[in-house]
Amino acid sequence: MRKLLVILPYIAVYAGIHVFQNAWVALFGFHLALLPGIIIQSNAIPHKMIRKVSFRIMVPLMGMGLLAGIAALLVYFITGVPHHLGAELIKLGITSANWLLFVVYFILVNPWLEELYWRSCFGSTTRLPAFEDLFFAGYHLIILSSFVGTGWLWVTFILLSFVGWLWRQVTDLTCSLIPATLSHFTADFSLVLALYFFAVYS
Repeated sequence: MRKLLVILPYIAVYAGIHVFQNAWVALFGFHLALLPGIIIQSNAIPHKMIRKVSFRIMVPLMGMGLLAGIAALLVYFITGVPHHLGAELIKLGITSANWLLFVVYFILVNPWLEELYWRSCFGSTTRLPAFEDLFFAGYHLIILSSFVGTGWLWVTFILLSFVGWLWRQVTDLTCSLIPATLSHFTADFSLVLALYFFAVYS
């Protein structure tokens, strides 16, 4: 059952992007695929997981999240990828009419659901890299495979595996989901800004 629950998000994202070719279907399907695991594993989410954490921990983590968008912009300027992102986003159902709604839903809902799922319900207490870190990184590649080459997919997989490991360590050490979630929020927010830049100038 646990293995099936971990695979469900992959199926949802793949179907949304490569079968239905719609970002809304992919996002809603992904979130719906996370819910069974969160509900079934809800006993693994202690109440203390939402306790407050020192700003000395929060500020560096949120700053790290902002680096995601900066890194994406650097890749864009270095490689010129992606040239056709604006057109691809329209094909996936993200248009000027619904862009803001997509962004608001994505940055406000996605970080909480993902952190509940990957760092709490399916988290591990090991200090070593764990399969959960790799699974967290892996589904992003399904989305990116339409836009970047194999080399950048490997770079992204390694970086996201490290980020997943780091957020898991912070969640375990602080006994709180808030640091990782807010860091995830700033990462998603900065990436959305970079995506907007790509869409306008590609």
